[in-house]
Amino acid sequence: MSWDPQPVTYFVYHQSRASRVPQGILGLHSQGHLISDFYGGYNVIRGPHQRCWVHLLRDVHALKETYAELPDVLSWAQRVRELYDEGKTWLQHHPVPTDAACQEKYADLLARACALSQPYALVDHPCQTLAKRILRHQDELFQYVRHPGVPSDNNPAERALRPWVIMRKISGGSRSHEGSKTRLTLFSLVSTWAARGLNPFSHCLTLLQPTAASP
Repeated sequence: MSWDPQPVTYFVYHQSRASRVPQGILGLHSQGHLISDFYGGYNVIRGPHQRCWVHLLRDVHALKETYAELPDVLSWAQRVRELYDEGKTWLQHHPVPTDAACQEKYADLLARACALSQPYALVDHPCQTLAKRILRHQDELFQYVRHPGVPSDNNPAERALRPWVIMRKISGGSRSHEGSKTRLTLFSLVSTWAARGLNPFSHCLTLLQPTAASP
């Protein structure tokens, strides 16, 4: 979700990654910008959406590694990377941009990304898959320029998830649905406190303090 001065980390576990899962959590219309990778399950969520550039550039890099002997692939991959870098650099040089300036830069990057991808999207070429992805999600690639403050990747969410994944692998997970639910609730609380710069230990103690009886 979009940047928030009071961030919330919420963990939930489902056996399925179907679209009904994010829809059940976020609703059909997200409040703010949804930041996600390119998994199709998020496509049902309406509202502004920023796709993760780290995921896209990782696939672009893999394309370069696979077809390192093809100059046109290397050139295309480099130009995709340059569009992302240009957007980040522009924001650094315009710390307080006007809405009009953001919209203009957004439209410029969007048009160039489409022009870069269209020649490869309709032909049998190594760049075709990623070119089609860029065109399919063209309006969701440069929201971080259009609305400064929106992250260009979902790294914070993945970093927050990593300790839980490691813990689950080590412990083998909970033995019951209720156990998993309890653990995820506690992990959500601790991670939210940490994200807000609060001391999780002291806040746990506060929660455990008995509530004073009403007179």
